[in-house]
Amino acid sequence: MNTKLAYWLWLYRVLGPCSVRFRELFYRYDYIEDIYENRRSPELLAMLAPNEAARCERVTLETQYTLIEQCEKRKISVLCYADDEYPERLRQTRIPPMILFVTGEIRALRTECISGVGSRRQTSYGRQAVRMICEPLVKAGFTLVSGLAYGTDVDVHRAALRGGGLTVAVLGTPINETFPAEHEALRREIEEAGGCVVSEYAPGMKYQKSFFPRRNRIISGLSRGVIIFEAARKSGTMITAGWALEDGREVFAVPGNITSLMSEGTNDLIRQGASPVSCAQDVLDGIGLETIHAEKSELPKPPRQQEKFEGVRGLIAGCLEDEERALDDIAALTGLAPQALLAELTMMELDGVVELLPGSRYRMV
Repeated sequence: MNTKLAYWLWLYRVLGPCSVRFRELFYRYDYIEDIYENRRSPELLAMLAPNEAARCERVTLETQYTLIEQCEKRKISVLCYADDEYPERLRQTRIPPMILFVTGEIRALRTECISGVGSRRQTSYGRQAVRMICEPLVKAGFTLVSGLAYGTDVDVHRAALRGGGLTVAVLGTPINETFPAEHEALRREIEEAGGCVVSEYAPGMKYQKSFFPRRNRIISGLSRGVIIFEAARKSGTMITAGWALEDGREVFAVPGNITSLMSEGTNDLIRQGASPVSCAQDVLDGIGLETIHAEKSELPKPPRQQEKFEGVRGLIAGCLEDEERALDDIAALTGLAPQALLAELTMMELDGVVELLPGSRYRMV
């Protein structure tokens, strides 16, 4: 049994995820074993918050051996901050995870990574931007990092898989839970393709609302730079951009339609100094790498300037051009009878114009 890992997990249980205090303890004590051995000392307890000091006494080392066994049975790798396999770029961030729980190939964490994030209410413009920028980056050998959420995250992961590359999904849930559950198959595909899924939350840990905002620092921390494809002004995507800036990562933003709510955040970032990007080479230039020998092409025009639709199809396209919608919402906005609407949506799906999503939601392709 891995005794050193048990000590690390004990400290993880005492301090909790997203804690900076573990590094403060290591400035005072040389080894993880020393921290455990001094767990009742007044000096160490004075460095802890009251709730942490209480857990210092309550949490047992034996319980951590049980957790190690559970992880082994579930094929969950556990990386500690001091491990050689721990990603060095993440280690250098302001608040690095003390522990990482990983399924799939942990080697993907130490490859050259670029993160791509954006809105869950993705537009067709955002989807095209992901394809045009991410797929050449995959061909250049980059691992794509995102959060496995609806919208942009999924497209970033799939861009890597389509190109035969690696991708890393960072969860805002315990490692044994996939959220949303509909992405379980995509998770398996990521793992089987040589990528991995990572979380700082142990299996069985009770979910808290703070998990998702905190996990965004891992998405940016693993990467040389973060591409923001679409974002409302107040969104989780903008939180990721904030973490990236704090940790000295390059922040890239895709310029967007000034009439789109999903471009307000990216346009704001550009005004604040983020690098505007319209192709993969812009990203490589921003991080100081050579050309990827891919044709430089401009981003697609915003949806209003793309293919024109007329009649019933025009009503549906106008309803979906800025966001995905449920079937009932489309019917209410267009005034179309549900049966006629469903028939037209089916034809549009066959023509590759719209995409059916889980929950009977549709979006433009």
